[in-house]
Formats: sequence, C-alpha cells, structure tokens
Amino acid sequence: CRPCWLKTYDHNGQLMSEGLSFTDCNLGTFVKYYPTGQVEMYANFKTNETGDWDKFKERGFCSVKEGTWLYYKEDGTIAKVEGYENGKLIK
Repeated sequence: CRPCWLKTYDHNGQLMSEGLSFTDCNLGTFVKYYPTGQVEMYANFKTNETGDWDKFKERGFCSVKEGTWLYYKEDGTIAKVEGYENGKLIK
C-alpha cells in the first residue's frame, strides 16, 4: 500500500491494529487493540509532509516515532505516556 489505511486482523477476524502505512513503514496515527477490542496503544509516527513518496524510506521517514504515545491497561486506564521527537524518547 502506497500510502493507505492498513488494518490487521487475527485469525478470528478481530481487529488487531490500524494505521497509515506506506509499503512496510508506519506513518501518522497507529492504534493497537487488545483481543477484547479495547485500545492497547495509541501512537504517532513521523509523516511525509512533502507529499513526495520517491525514496521515502531512504530519507529516514520509515516508522520514526513522533509525538505522544499512550499505552492503556485492559480496563481502559492509561498505563504509560511517552513523548518522542524524531524517534528519540523525550519524556
């Protein structure tokens, strides 16, 4: 997919994750789910603001963590919060 909104499912058809993807790279919003359907993780990756997809991976945009990442417990409460800037953990 170049780019597309990609959804992955387990063998029972349960949604496992979804997010913006370009070939095998994550970019923009990404959400991972528990088998119960509750959100497990809400994440962000660096986006391609240029709109130029040629050599996207070679320019270092592939799956670079960016912004706030939220990790949830199965009961829906926040377990952990992380902040990233250009792939580096800042908080």
